Amino acid sequence: MLYLVAYLIGGEAGKWHRRRTGEIAEKFEVPDLAKRIPPHLTMFPPTELSDPDNMKRVISQWREKAGACSQQEVVLNDLGCWGRRVVYVDVSVGKLVRQKVAELRVLLDEELGTNVHCQAWKPHASLARRTRPEKIDEVWKYVSGWEKLWFSLPFDHIAVLRHQEGRWEKDEVFVIDGKG
Repeated sequence: MLYLVAYLIGGEAGKWHRRRTGEIAEKFEVPDLAKRIPPHLTMFPPTELSDPDNMKRVISQWREKAGACSQQEVVLNDLGCWGRRVVYVDVSVGKLVRQKVAELRVLLDEELGTNVHCQAWKPHASLARRTRPEKIDEVWKYVSGWEKLWFSLPFDHIAVLRHQEGRWEKDEVFVIDGKG
């Protein structure tokens, strides 16, 4: 089964993201991402695992040392487009969060035998992807006219998501409590 590690975007920001991905899907006849996966920032990409226990153990141990991150912000503050592939919400995180996410990616790589830590982590929340380049162009032109957005959220958890029956579902959420 496929698993990924993510920060879940909640509150008003999550509602905004769901509403906007639905709006884009309807207007441009592209996949509605919010129907397949909760609003999130991927921290470790989908990985095929027969048993996620090792992944969860590593996250649990990392969380004990990542407590200071709970005082950090995740800021959704701009829109962007990668070529003709993805339209996304740009996300800013502080140096400490970047450092701790990098550490987690190395630890997971070591445990799972992957090589993700070598890839740059660009925190973002996709609004449209996996569709024809012409559609991405249309979506980008449309969202470029939106009002500037600004959502600030605490970096207080990470989650393991499981892919099941065409959807990503929460498997387990790990709270970062500020004690580490």
